[in-house]
Amino acid sequence: LFPEHFLKWRYHKMMAIMKYTNIILLTSLMLSGSSCSKQPPPGNHIHFLKFYSFAALGDICATPDNGFLAFNTTVTSLISVCHLTKFDQYGNKSWDKIIPGINSLGFMHLIDHYLYIAGHNNSGSSNSVIYKSDLDGNIIWQCSKSNFSVNSVCTAKNHETFLAGLTPSGYTKFIRLNDSGKTVFMDTLSGHTSSFPLITNCNDHYLFTCAYFDLALFAPYFEINIIDSMGNILSTNRIKAMTGDAYASELMQVSESRFLYLTLIPSDTGGSSVLQNAYILDSNLNITNSHILGKIPTVNTIQSALCQTTDGGYLLAGTTVSVYGSGISLSKFDAGFNLQWNKKFGENFVSHGGSAIQTTDGSCLVSGLTIDAGQGKISNIFVKTDANGDIK
Repeated sequence: LFPEHFLKWRYHKMMAIMKYTNIILLTSLMLSGSSCSKQPPPGNHIHFLKFYSFAALGDICATPDNGFLAFNTTVTSLISVCHLTKFDQYGNKSWDKIIPGINSLGFMHLIDHYLYIAGHNNSGSSNSVIYKSDLDGNIIWQCSKSNFSVNSVCTAKNHETFLAGLTPSGYTKFIRLNDSGKTVFMDTLSGHTSSFPLITNCNDHYLFTCAYFDLALFAPYFEINIIDSMGNILSTNRIKAMTGDAYASELMQVSESRFLYLTLIPSDTGGSSVLQNAYILDSNLNITNSHILGKIPTVNTIQSALCQTTDGGYLLAGTTVSVYGSGISLSKFDAGFNLQWNKKFGENFVSHGGSAIQTTDGSCLVSGLTIDAGQGKISNIFVKTDANGDIK
């Protein structure tokens, strides 16, 4: 139907167009280059608010790949099972592993690139199970301790592990484990009962604290001690608690000579909410500064967890209660505990804040619990924001 020379002309023209198009496409790819490779997969965003279905959600910690790990439980045939779940930087589940022998959440701490996971088994809260694992959830060692409710953990320079907890009678107990999880040392402070004992590293020694109730003065107080590896007290300081019940919440070494100590105190509004007191201690355990962190521009803020950020400041997670309902609160403070910003999430639901961490890409991640009042559905929530607390 068409002359042969016309067909040849059309063929060469199409080949020229294809060649020209390929040059344009190749040039575009070269110009876009690395920017294309950094784009998240479709439907994924680095900053997000996502819901998940766990029976309970415990601690979270950041991983080197900008993702995070979550310690959580599910319920199967009325039996609670603990899991370690890995999420990528977009909040997608990467893997999930069952933590055997633990039926109720305790804590999960990331120390020196290892996870220390603790909880209780079906025998009761006075029987603890402790695991050490790598960041892929592979168990290095595990141990069980009866008549001991573990509450805190830290590590020594020789890879030993120091545990602090309570006996069934309420006395503080120390247990030191070697690199294989075997008991090296055990001691009980039988002078008086305490609550929520905490321990952390203090240069070549350990910093230990817990709350006591003075029956003679009928008032609570906090005792902070520097102890050696055998549990011997080297120095001590006692802080009188503010009015009402109080207990230790966080203890961390924020620099070589400074420590951060958090306590929970009743709200001065007279309600059921709780404010949090932050004490900065020097190497001699003297208080250099104190701050009431709950007095931020929200109503009835119940603080729950704090972490230090790479700029020397702090992230604080909590729950805000107002006439509009409750929501998850995330606050950023500088190193002097001056408020830089405060954000609220999930106020359309009955929401409660849980843990807060900074991921390795500098983002802020807060976990919490939400209840859909209309449907009665309970979900867990992760909110990942940029360094200014925004979801873009």
